[in-house]
Amino acid sequence: MKRRVIIYLSLALLVASLTVFAQGFFVIKSDNTKLMARPQGKSITTLSEGTEVKVIESSGKWSKVQIEGWVLTDSIVDLTASKEEPIIKKDKPANKEDNSTANKIKNEETKAKKTEVTNSSFIYDKIKLTRSFGYTRVQGEITNYSGIYLKEAKFKITLYDSNNELIGTGYSRIKKLSANETRSFATSIDCDPTQVKNYRIEFQK
Repeated sequence: MKRRVIIYLSLALLVASLTVFAQGFFVIKSDNTKLMARPQGKSITTLSEGTEVKVIESSGKWSKVQIEGWVLTDSIVDLTASKEEPIIKKDKPANKEDNSTANKIKNEETKAKKTEVTNSSFIYDKIKLTRSFGYTRVQGEITNYSGIYLKEAKFKITLYDSNNELIGTGYSRIKKLSANETRSFATSIDCDPTQVKNYRIEFQK
């Protein structure tokens, strides 16, 4: 009897802030429910009553949920997107600065064809691995020390567990990467972040 009471209390705590919606899915039952990065952590946003969520993990009185929905494309930013280069229009003469930039890029592209770029041509810094709705989010900075301009650079990110076994792979592309330039990157990989013990970042030719 005592064991049954404990089980009932545990179940009551699990559904304290959620109402059953369907198999494995729930809906928020109160307006302005805080969505936190971690239990008793920083609030990310607030959820309205009726918001559908999926419980993917529970611990004590806390439940880790996953939200699925849509946003306007104009409201999101690609972290790998770069600043646009000056555009030289045919219907008006280009100024000296435009010509200088265009010639510089052309020269660097020509040099890139003659120079072999390897993984050692890059420095990976400020790497962070965090949880993101059941995924492992990898972000950091990449510096191009190849000495040449790259129209597009593709990088492979591999995650390993404590036994050095591969548990996840992702990719990140950076466009218009100049020589000695440092750029931010980020990618989400489908694997349990608690199992990640090591990682490797490689330039893809």
